[in-house]
Amino acid sequence: MINEPNNCPQLAGRPDPAQISLLPQPQTLKPAGAYSSLPDRLIVASEFPLEPPEAQALRDLGEYCRTQLGVAVIGPSPTESAALRIGLTQPQQDQAPPAGAIPDRLAQSYRLIIDPAAIELRAGSSAGVFYGLQTLRQLLSCCGRKLPCLEIEDRPDYAIRGLSYDVSRGKVPTLETLKELVRRLAALKLNHLQLYVEHTFAFSFDPAIGAGCSPLTADEIRELDDFCRRYRVDLVPSLASCGHMGFILSLPQYRHLAEVESQKSWEQMSWAERMRGLTIDVRNPQARDLLEKMYGEYLPLFSSRLANACADEPYDLGRGKNRALAEQVGVETLYLDHVRFLYDLCQRHGKRMMLWSDVLRRFPNLIERIPRDIIILNWDYRPDADYDSTRLFCDAGLTTCVCPGTWGWNRVLNDYEAAEANIRGHAVAGARYGAVGLITTDWGDEGHVNLLATSWYPIALGAALGWSVAAEARRAEDSTGPLTATFDRAFTRLVLGEATGRVMAALRAASSASSRLPPALLRSWPVFCLPFAQVPVDQVSPQMLGAWHARSIDAEEAILRLLRSGDIDSIDMHELAVAVRLHALIAEKLILARRLAELDGRPDSSLVRRLEQFATACERMVNEYQAVWLRRNKPSRLHEITAVFRRLAAQARELICAGEPR
Repeated sequence: MINEPNNCPQLAGRPDPAQISLLPQPQTLKPAGAYSSLPDRLIVASEFPLEPPEAQALRDLGEYCRTQLGVAVIGPSPTESAALRIGLTQPQQDQAPPAGAIPDRLAQSYRLIIDPAAIELRAGSSAGVFYGLQTLRQLLSCCGRKLPCLEIEDRPDYAIRGLSYDVSRGKVPTLETLKELVRRLAALKLNHLQLYVEHTFAFSFDPAIGAGCSPLTADEIRELDDFCRRYRVDLVPSLASCGHMGFILSLPQYRHLAEVESQKSWEQMSWAERMRGLTIDVRNPQARDLLEKMYGEYLPLFSSRLANACADEPYDLGRGKNRALAEQVGVETLYLDHVRFLYDLCQRHGKRMMLWSDVLRRFPNLIERIPRDIIILNWDYRPDADYDSTRLFCDAGLTTCVCPGTWGWNRVLNDYEAAEANIRGHAVAGARYGAVGLITTDWGDEGHVNLLATSWYPIALGAALGWSVAAEARRAEDSTGPLTATFDRAFTRLVLGEATGRVMAALRAASSASSRLPPALLRSWPVFCLPFAQVPVDQVSPQMLGAWHARSIDAEEAILRLLRSGDIDSIDMHELAVAVRLHALIAEKLILARRLAELDGRPDSSLVRRLEQFATACERMVNEYQAVWLRRNKPSRLHEITAVFRRLAAQARELICAGEPR
């Protein structure tokens, strides 16, 4: 599965659906009140030749059975019969969809029956077989060789279920990491992946675009695209094409193509300035030529029939070189013309265009004027977002996906409560108004300090709600808390590989303690990067900071206890350990800053000791953070993160020197 426990538990007594951890939960699961025991040799029979993804899923299932359960999974034998068989049937072969078509939601359905004599999997297409095999794999992980007899009828609520993953804000994953990401997304029944690119691709027409960031290469994209097809994941190109083009438009050869030219190089810009980015001059023929070259080199690498042109947050549009024209015809007209240009580019390369929704919500009069087959990606990350805005696009006849966020950006530990509210809100509204997809977004604002492991909880929640939003919504209403026990149990076992749930409970407690702060402190990573004297400590009480620090220490101890036990030694757990250690270090920085303010910047002896400990912890964090970064990612902009730790250690020691003996 994802991070499977070393030892599979056996269910005792009468089978209880509540004891069965599946993610996503099936639409219906009916227990039959008995058990079926796997033999040492499991014979697999299929009524049709398996497609490559289903053959891969069966190989993965066989490898799990062999290594974890001691069961050999073999093909049909002419000389022996099996007491337990897996029957795969396919009433009709998959039909190749027309260009840019949305996957058939009902074709992804399946029926899984386990009785004492056999396991039978039936589906209307190969895709359904693939997802049924994922469920069987999870059942084996949860129950071991003693499977409960049951019947599952299942199908997704959203045709598209996916992840948009930021690979531009400082962190570029290795190819092996991306392959592992795909395997894990497929196990969660996700079928769509976008890698958000601003400049982190090695364009051959100008290598300067990807210089200094360990960019993805054409060979890596081709290999990843082939790998994704083996797991029924659509790898969709996602390329900033209007706003957020800061790196490219800061290069000397392209600086004149910005709507408002930057006077700084990329290296001179702060993270906040990079995040705001630069907007391309949408009326400049040379700017269009640049985009044509980028699209011409990048889009053909993908077999997907979709392409995300992004075009979000064009902050400078109509405020610089095109100010006079914008005053004459309106900023929205400039934007519409650019969208039509990008649409034609996508069409030229056989792709159906996707577009972020923010500008259309700002100028709703554009909704009826854009090409009708553009797919709208409706995002709003606030917990109290206007989820009903999805109706604007669906009622206009536009194919729409809802796009919640993981709430990990600008933090080292996600705000899980905000993420849960945002994902549920979008999922329920999207289902109400007829959206076809749910694509969870994971961003890396201001250096991408947030690690992948901290975002698995909201990614998995997005997968659960994308598959069975109605069932998950009912469970949420029946729960005593914002996060359901059913989902938590499945997540901790199947994703973290930890059966007790203590780690996730500790992570949520640490996250919650740091999420009840004033707005100026919620972006905890940028605040951590500030000099001590600039931290707005007057806005938070010592009690709140103390709770944040204590809950983070508790979470680290829960993770270290698990690692010391030897039951789990995963990259995820090591990332989580570093994340909560850094989370505690941020709280300590704010505590120190508050105490320094009370002492007018001249620490007493007790504060000197804490500053020394803080400096030492920052210096250790250089190596600890670097180690987990490099296990999953290329070097890219790692040096900018470690420079923060070194700088803060130096600042702490300068303050020590300024202290007076007391």
